[in-house]
Amino acid sequence: MGLAATLVSIYLALTGAPLPMQVRAYDQPTWSVSHSGAKAVSAPTGEKPESKLWWHDGFWWGNLYSPTAQQYRIHRLSLARRAWIDTGVSADDRSGSKGDVLWDGTHLYIVSQVFTTSASPTLSNWGRLYRYSYHAASTRYVLDQGFPVTNVTRGKSEALVLAKDSTGQLWVTYVEAGRVMLNHTIGSDMVWGEPFLLPVDPAVVTVTSDDIASVVAFQGNKIGVMWSNQNTHQMYFAVHRDADPDTAWQLDEAPLPGDPCRSRCADDHINLKAFESDGSGRVFAAIKTSQTDDDQPLVMLLVRDRGGIWQSHVFGRVRDEHTRPIVLLDEQNGRLYMFATAPESGGAIYYKSSDVNAITFAEGRGDLFIGHTGAGRVNNATSTKQNVSGFTGIVVLASDDVGNYLSGYLRLGNAQPQLSSYEYILPFVRR
Repeated sequence: MGLAATLVSIYLALTGAPLPMQVRAYDQPTWSVSHSGAKAVSAPTGEKPESKLWWHDGFWWGNLYSPTAQQYRIHRLSLARRAWIDTGVSADDRSGSKGDVLWDGTHLYIVSQVFTTSASPTLSNWGRLYRYSYHAASTRYVLDQGFPVTNVTRGKSEALVLAKDSTGQLWVTYVEAGRVMLNHTIGSDMVWGEPFLLPVDPAVVTVTSDDIASVVAFQGNKIGVMWSNQNTHQMYFAVHRDADPDTAWQLDEAPLPGDPCRSRCADDHINLKAFESDGSGRVFAAIKTSQTDDDQPLVMLLVRDRGGIWQSHVFGRVRDEHTRPIVLLDEQNGRLYMFATAPESGGAIYYKSSDVNAITFAEGRGDLFIGHTGAGRVNNATSTKQNVSGFTGIVVLASDDVGNYLSGYLRLGNAQPQLSSYEYILPFVRR
């Protein structure tokens, strides 16, 4: 028996308890794993509204591409080893696909699409839905019988985003052939309806091939869809009450333009979150404009209050060269975090934080979160749909242009992450 095993045996015999997990407070770490491979799509951590990570059972998990298996697989993050561990569970084996992940507390959902920058109807390779159940004893997800469902959409798309309403109905939104589209389940996760055009003013849901849409569940009984429209140079948001028919949607007053963005206020960058427990019913949207003057806002945070009134906050200006922003909410500590790439051609991931009830961001690019010591340019930050806390910390995943995933972990508040019991190491102090 080796020394480590002997010490473990002695500890267990004396205390009857598993070894305590020692988690180093990695402030802005970076570690990588390869995603290169013949079938890997470029930028597997894109697209902007999609989430690739989730937190469950004391672990961060991810839908990452495996170059060995040439397919997406569910991975588990070991903070102790600073490594993503391939669990061998497949998510999508199609060439050029990307996915969006939702953990609802009971099931894991992965909706995936074959990526294209010019979305259109196709005869095959439609959007798919995978659903998994979690087996705690084996710390493993298992694909449920009857999945994947292969008719979620009727074509390819740039981004495909999933949400679940209070009735248990699943919704997706995407842009296809220059129109903002929706679909949802009917009575079962396995039964999907026919995709339909978002039923508001046709002029605002007729968009360019470069525009995207996203969807979020909020206030306990609503679904909201945000989309960019580079024809009108505006961002829009429409609301559906869960109990209403499919045709009943309320178009908000446009979140942008408005102070401080008066023109060219739309670009295809959207990332949505909502507060779940503070009663405010707020929706948060990290977006990008198309402005070009150095002092004009380029990346912004839009916040919708319970009454449907929007306010905007400047995260970065044109001179900061931010792109592909995401937002994460820490309800426990009353803070929010935004992450974005700079420069726009790719380079590194930066972040800023703010009090969620008095939002303000410092000027400049922010603090470095994920850098790169090699030749590749880092881009496309992604994380989770869930709100974070001192127990989860924050994990952000990005990818570079030479075939690597890169990850960063940020501890929040004073609480240590709660990791599952078998993920123990000897209690030594790293120096």
